[in-house]
Amino acid sequence: MSTLRERLKIIQRSIEQSSTKVDRNPSEIALLAVTKNISPDKILEAVASGITLFGESRIQEAREKIMQFPTHLTWHLIGHLQTNKVKEALETFQMIQSVDSLRLAEKIHRMEVQLNKTIDILLEVNIGEEKSKFGFREEELTAAVSNIKKWDHLRIRGLMTIAPFLENLEEVRPYFKKMKTLFDRFKDMDILSMGMSHDFTIAIEEGSTMVRIGQAIFGK
Repeated sequence: MSTLRERLKIIQRSIEQSSTKVDRNPSEIALLAVTKNISPDKILEAVASGITLFGESRIQEAREKIMQFPTHLTWHLIGHLQTNKVKEALETFQMIQSVDSLRLAEKIHRMEVQLNKTIDILLEVNIGEEKSKFGFREEELTAAVSNIKKWDHLRIRGLMTIAPFLENLEEVRPYFKKMKTLFDRFKDMDILSMGMSHDFTIAIEEGSTMVRIGQAIFGK
């Protein structure tokens, strides 16, 4: 059975290979470790292996974990955020990757005004237009960005998506390609968060700057 450090080396090698295949520098791609349902000791093992960027889906689980770890680590919320949990999220995370509606963005902005803080956000795009997923539709995005830019306590750093889960990875490629086209519309964005354990190599080939990996690091 492979160790976490060995699995991490395999992932880093895959990131390098996917990057060089399309003439990209591997250093352009950030690796976010998804720690939903992962025990603190496994997270510490990941920290010891050099990972400093982590993603959580549930606020309460994240709060309980984060207080146990060194302060130099960075934590992003990657799961759906309910409007009644915004204050807790802002007290817990350095970035909200899952801003999926204008209503949520406005609630975050209002809370940040009260707290006199500014938060980095990504706008979540439902690129496959799946009913089971949250996010802006492709045709809503330009107007949403224009609206959110008026709120000076939010910094739009980029876009995030969860592509449809398809066995044939080549069938996923068009969704990532479409996301890169959307991302390129907005010249001041610098993060394109797409690609997970099963499809991150294709995401990198199509322009991802951040991959969110859980199972491939921590095992099943």
